[in-house]
Amino acid sequence: MEGLARLAKQLEATYPTSRRQQEWISHIELGGSQPTVNSGAMVETGLVMTSGDGAQVLQARIDGIRFSRLKPYATWGSFRAEAERLWSAYSSAFEPETVDRIAVRYINRVELPSPVDLKTYFRTGPEIAASLPQLVSQFFFRAVIPITPAITVVLTQMTEPASPAVNLLPIVIDIDASMVGVFSPSKDEMWKASEQLREVKNNCFFESFTEKGLELFAESNQ
Repeated sequence: MEGLARLAKQLEATYPTSRRQQEWISHIELGGSQPTVNSGAMVETGLVMTSGDGAQVLQARIDGIRFSRLKPYATWGSFRAEAERLWSAYSSAFEPETVDRIAVRYINRVELPSPVDLKTYFRTGPEIAASLPQLVSQFFFRAVIPITPAITVVLTQMTEPASPAVNLLPIVIDIDASMVGVFSPSKDEMWKASEQLREVKNNCFFESFTEKGLELFAESNQ
C-alpha cells in the first residue's frame, strides 16, 4: 500500500523497526448446487512500527491506527503529544475524511495474596454466592458498560498464571473506553474526546478498587 510506505518513510527516524501485516483474503459465492470458492490472495493490510528504545509501538492499518506505550510508562501529556504527532503523519499519508471511533485503553497488573477474597480489594468483579467459600484462585470477569449513548467501557479482570514458589496471584485490570461519532481528523474535537475518555477510564479504575486495593496497587507498582 502506498499510504503505508509513505507513513513508514515519514517515521523511520523515530520508529526504525517495522514489519508488515498481511491477511489472506478469498471469496465464496453461494448459489446453485455447490458454493464456489475463488482463489485468494495475500493482501497487505497494515504495518507495525517500533521505536528505537522498544517502548512505543504504532500499529497502522488502512482503517486506522493504534498507539501503545510499554514500560517504562510515560505521562499522559507526553503520550498524547506523541499520539498527535503520529496521527498527523498518518493523516498526511492516508488523508482520511472522518474518524468514527476513538478509544483509550489501559492495562494494569496487581499481585494479591493467593487465594484471595476479591471483595477485600475490588468493588467491581465477579459475585460469589454468600453460601460458598469466598476465596478464589482463578477467575475471568468482563463487563460492557454503556456510560452514555456514545461512550462505552469494556472492563475486564482476570488472573494470570502464578508461580508455584510465590504465594501471590497476578490480576490484570483492562479498561477500554471508546467513543463513537463523526469526528473531523484535523480539528481539536478528537483530542477533546480523548481527554474525556481518559477521565471516564480513571473513574472506572478508581471506583473498581476498595481503599485497601488501591493501597496495594500503589505498592506493587512503585
